[in-house]
Amino acid sequence: MPTLIAWGGRDRTIPIDHGRAAHAALPHSRFVTLPGAAHFPHLEAPDALADALLGWIAQTEPAELDEAAWRSLLARRASVRPRAA
Repeated sequence: MPTLIAWGGRDRTIPIDHGRAAHAALPHSRFVTLPGAAHFPHLEAPDALADALLGWIAQTEPAELDEAAWRSLLARRASVRPRAA
């Protein structure tokens, strides 16, 4: 699933290495650092975040999942983390 991971370069709440690890674990992901932002890039660097998002949308082929693919994906996820009683 194409995924954009945007991380504030000054984030001291969750270290940037967590974002890099998420990127390494997610095939088809793109990782961007927003240098002027900390933990809330949508508030601290909204223009940079919007530019990153618009660029990602323009350059990324969307995923195509039909109903059978969604069912399979959801069934696998449900078996990994069953609902709490």
